[in-house]
This record gives sequence, C-alpha cells and structure tokens, in this order.
Amino acid sequence: MEINIPRGETAILFAILFVIGGFVTPIMYVDLAPDSHFVEVHEFDVSDTHVDADSHIVCFDRTVHKPSDADITVEMVLLKDDGSIVEKDSFAIDAYYQTGRQNVKIERKLRTDSLEEGSYRYVHFVTLSYYNNKATKNFKFESDEFTIYDSKEELEVKSNSSC
Repeated sequence: MEINIPRGETAILFAILFVIGGFVTPIMYVDLAPDSHFVEVHEFDVSDTHVDADSHIVCFDRTVHKPSDADITVEMVLLKDDGSIVEKDSFAIDAYYQTGRQNVKIERKLRTDSLEEGSYRYVHFVTLSYYNNKATKNFKFESDEFTIYDSKEELEVKSNSSC
C-alpha cells in the first residue's frame, strides 16, 4: 500500500511538528525533571543574634546546575513553642543563579521592630525562569533554626552558631 502525500503538505506537517516539539519539550523538561537537576542546597544556616541587633549573617551553600533569573520571596518566621508559626518579616529579592557551587554569605538587615526572643527560621520561595520565561520552576528552601536572644550578653554566652 502506498500513501501519496504531496511534498508541500509533508513539509508543512514536519515544520508544525518541529515547532511544537521545540516549544513543548523544554517546558515538559522543566515541569517533569527532579528539582536536583536545577538546584541543590547543601546548607542554609543563619547566625544567632539579639533583639537590638541591626543585622546578622545568612549562609546559603548551593549548587546550581542550570543558570536562571530568580524571583525570591523571603519570610522570617517565629517558631512558637506550641508549634505555631508567626511571620515576622517578608520581602522580595531579584537575583541570578549562576552555574556552579556557591557559598553565599549575606549580611541581612533585621527589618522589624517587633522582634522577640525565640527560635526563628528563614523560608525562601524561589521561582526560577527558563527558556526565555516560557517555563518556571518553584522551590521552597528553609533555613536551619536560629535564635534571637534577649540581649547581646546572652547571645555571647549561649550562641553556638556556625555561620
């Protein structure tokens, strides 16, 4: 059995399939590939501080496998003894995730007057954009717990922060 399809229609069919495959394949890859194909976080540590401090150090050790522009929303949350979480601060950052392993140390301003003594954690909600913003990948990174002490003296005695 022989199928006769004119050359023009065959060319158009292949062109359409090529465009669809070139557009859909990268998007499917971003959606279906494991997170570790894009970013691996080795450590997300924060130095302890005290309620009157202006800033503290945040250490973020990561390996980026696919570079990307990043839209980051940062939340600082208080971890209450009863298990509840109270958001204390939130802000947005634009960044670029460059290929390779990077140990990023940032002096982060403490942007709230309502700090209280207790255990805290940073939560980063990161959206990475790929293929000219045709596909995005969302990540959530949580820091190790850190402590905000009532005074600088208490911080010096009790802190065992490694960042």
